[in-house]
Order: sequence, then structure tokens, then C-alpha cells
Amino acid sequence: MTKSPTTGETNIDVPLRNKGILNIESGAIHLTASTNDSSGVITIAGGAVLSVENGTHRFVENAALTGRGTFDNGSGDHVFALFAG
Repeated sequence: MTKSPTTGETNIDVPLRNKGILNIESGAIHLTASTNDSSGVITIAGGAVLSVENGTHRFVENAALTGRGTFDNGSGDHVFALFAG
């Protein structure tokens, strides 16, 4: 899924399980429901924002967060499974 080219904000109000690629090229995405065992890649371009809010957000093995954008870990519980390669 790719968010582009708008600079507006997008709320995703349903549980998300990212097993592929989420590109945030501009604007902001707010995950306002739980994120369940996401193992995909999230790329946040410079000037873009990913905000995780409310609920429980689980990013598990093989998940990657990349880019020069902003990751806002607002409210809620967050679980990050980090693995050294």
C-alpha cells in the first residue's frame, strides 16, 4: 500500500496486519486500531509521518521500519521484536 502524493492525514481505523510493504511517501498515516503481528516493511519518506495510536501494536520478526520520516509512538501499547542479523 502506498500513500501518495497528498500531504493530508489518513486514519486507518481497522486492525492492520502488514505482511508486505507500506510506503508513506507524503502526509501522515495514523494507525488508530491494533496492529496484529506485522512482519512487513514500512518506509516513511522524509517529511511523512507514521503514528501508532490506541490499541496494541505488534511488529514481529522480519518487520522493518525505514526512511527519514517521523515515527510517532503516541498512545497505546507497542511491542517490537528486534533481531540482530
